[in-house]
Amino acid sequence: MNDKPIISVLIPSYNHAEFIETTVNSILAQTHREIQVVIVDDASVDHSADVIRSINDERIVSRFLATNVGACQAMNIGLSMCEGDFIAVCNSDDVWVPDKLERQLEIFASGTKLGAVFSDVEWIDDSSRSLSEADLLTFEPIFKQPNRSRFTWIKDLTEHGNCLCHPSVLIRREVYENVGTYNNFYRQLPDLDMWLRVLQHYDILVMPEKLVGFRVHENNTSRPSLTTSNRSINEHRLILVNLFKCITAENFYSAFGFTNVASLQDDKALKFEIATYLLDYRGGSLEKMLNQLGSEILLEMPQDEVIQRGISAHDFHRNVGRNTPWIQHEPIAPERLVESEASMELETMREPPITEIKTVDLIKTVINRLRSRLLRV
Repeated sequence: MNDKPIISVLIPSYNHAEFIETTVNSILAQTHREIQVVIVDDASVDHSADVIRSINDERIVSRFLATNVGACQAMNIGLSMCEGDFIAVCNSDDVWVPDKLERQLEIFASGTKLGAVFSDVEWIDDSSRSLSEADLLTFEPIFKQPNRSRFTWIKDLTEHGNCLCHPSVLIRREVYENVGTYNNFYRQLPDLDMWLRVLQHYDILVMPEKLVGFRVHENNTSRPSLTTSNRSINEHRLILVNLFKCITAENFYSAFGFTNVASLQDDKALKFEIATYLLDYRGGSLEKMLNQLGSEILLEMPQDEVIQRGISAHDFHRNVGRNTPWIQHEPIAPERLVESEASMELETMREPPITEIKTVDLIKTVINRLRSRLLRV
């Protein structure tokens, strides 16, 4: 290509020989023609490389890696090859509707200061047919999102996880230059990490139109399994650790609120506000993880300062005792609950019981022991 393209389309490729020709052709057929197509094959062990080499179009720039480096590193290599002012990403097994790029570019051309534009998706199977109604009940709502401020996005992604479709994005090149590239240590949620970084500086928009055919098949990286589930929750936690280390007071206040607005002027107070928000969070599948992270952040502060700000050691004990993300609780046998009646009764009088279903045996034990004590008197 001689002229600089307006849009670079980045396709990280790995072991999708049966799909990638359809993917590339859907991009080459875009109504917006001024594109560069960057394909980085991450040492596929099937015949993906042969398929890519067989596609003849001067807009394609390909690189074939000798060893597998991981999806995000392949993405970063591709980003260094992109020349356009806008960058789009497409998985090597997905497809686009013909006017996807044109319609998204119109959003940017309207004068908006958005950093990125996403869209909804059509869920398809191996044969590019729409999923059945039964399957759609599971997948349909994920990327169908109402628009909101970047601060509300930060809060929602923190508390509920990613719901922005990576292969639907059209993003300004400057955004990557400002927030950095993908972290290759993340396998399940590198896009969540990226969007939270983007939202520190830029607004985004999700188009309601289904501009991407998102393919569901047995080799999806995010297909359900114990390993992917474990990795997803652990990566989410690591991403939030970094988020709350880097977030500005203004962004945190706008996204989550403060109990004390004066904290805007005090880094230590901001840390306390972050910990308090995490400790107080209730509801959703991430509650235990967020609560635990809040405890860890609080422990990084001097004890006397935490106490001065209103959290005592007893308060901390209660918070840490509410739940844990690390083990699956089973009902505890009454004989294992306490080492002595005296210690149990003391703890019961000192603080209110924690309202959890799994403490029912604990409550029954306390009541029975108090009743027997009264009868003896």
